[in-house]
Amino acid sequence: MSYIEESLRDGAKYRSDLLKWKVIAIAALGSAALGIGKNVQLFSIDVLCIAPLLCAYIDLLYRHSCVSRNSSLRFLSAATEADADAMMRKFANHETKRLERRLNFSFEAAAAVWSSVIIGGIVAFLPTFIQNNEHGKSLAIAGVAGIVLAVFIEFLYWRSSEAVHQWFR
Repeated sequence: MSYIEESLRDGAKYRSDLLKWKVIAIAALGSAALGIGKNVQLFSIDVLCIAPLLCAYIDLLYRHSCVSRNSSLRFLSAATEADADAMMRKFANHETKRLERRLNFSFEAAAAVWSSVIIGGIVAFLPTFIQNNEHGKSLAIAGVAGIVLAVFIEFLYWRSSEAVHQWFR
């Protein structure tokens, strides 16, 4: 059981790192798009088209890790006392009950989803605030695509969580 316990601990660090890198990547894209930095001669607002897609990719990795965590927790909660340490089993049972009651809301998950929706919205509506932007349509499409992808990834996560729940009934 130590492998599962270790993967749960490593998974928490991995999810935290993903959100950290999401902020860093979006900040780097934003600064490149706005030409902020040393010796920058050119800047292109069109670089921001990548931001919603990058957010969707990181969200997909984040939610995949969450499904893996849910599977491990359900497995541990279904294990017998001889198979699992009593304290770890108690923790897994608690987390499984939270998942069943849909009290799985966390600020980390909300940050992952809503940051993607907000960034997609900013990119989608950015052309209305920029004068003489000939590529405004591509920004709007990328922004809307980012919002749709964020919602779709969240839908897939909840659907996968339901499937995991059914496996361990």
